[in-house]
Amino acid sequence: MTKLKFPSKQLENINIKIRTESLRSLIELIKAGIDYKKKESLQIIDKLNNKIEDESDLHEVTTKEAIFELEYVNYFEGPFICSQLENVAAYSIIPACYMIFETNLVAFAEIARRHFYIELKWNELFGGKTDKINTYLSKFAHIDVSNIQSWPPLKELEIIRNCIIHNEGKVNEEFRDHSKIENIIKKYPNHISVNKPLHENEKYIIVKLSLCGLFLEKLNSFFDELIALFGFDQNFYFGAEASRRILNERIQAKKEFDCSVGKAKEIYFNRMKSL
Repeated sequence: MTKLKFPSKQLENINIKIRTESLRSLIELIKAGIDYKKKESLQIIDKLNNKIEDESDLHEVTTKEAIFELEYVNYFEGPFICSQLENVAAYSIIPACYMIFETNLVAFAEIARRHFYIELKWNELFGGKTDKINTYLSKFAHIDVSNIQSWPPLKELEIIRNCIIHNEGKVNEEFRDHSKIENIIKKYPNHISVNKPLHENEKYIIVKLSLCGLFLEKLNSFFDELIALFGFDQNFYFGAEASRRILNERIQAKKEFDCSVGKAKEIYFNRMKSL
């Protein structure tokens, strides 16, 4: 009979990989949709070009071409090229990426509270949500998430998300982390920038969909490491692999039991000697 080993029961409500893969699929659908509409718009412009008879027709064509350039080619001043549609799409995906990060961090804080029998709740601490959870896990579960390699990039995701959600994507003095945006741009020069949209006077954060893909990778690696630090198992195992893992766990449990018995005996004999 084939044996089956399930993921750790503490992870029954954790579905990070399903959510990240769903976002990847959504990004691919968005790209395909933009490409399709781009080809369709080009066909319309070509037909209009072939039917120019007067100044009114010419004006219609030039207007369509100008809109096409903004929507599908480049919407911003400067050397960083990004279309309006791609930037708008990225403005939607970035908050969704961050929601996976934040909601699952909250879930792990609750898992830690139950798993380590912590009386205090994470939201009773001071600070921002992710920083509170970092402090909570570090202090009460002895798991320092800031040491996980993907933590700094995900804090950068938080800054970008906050700029989009709380300041409409504008990079100005009203956004408290505006100085940090420049460092993020230096780190990801091909994926993010700041500049004015054509025909506007205010600077906005410009985000390509490729940056969303990078953050999805960071999300997966971060939670893989966090699950490992908790000592949980997130995978299904079948047959020989399941048997091997079960055997290893039994061996480890036997070692821990023998060690506990040995310590108990030592304490008992020391107490008996002191009588």
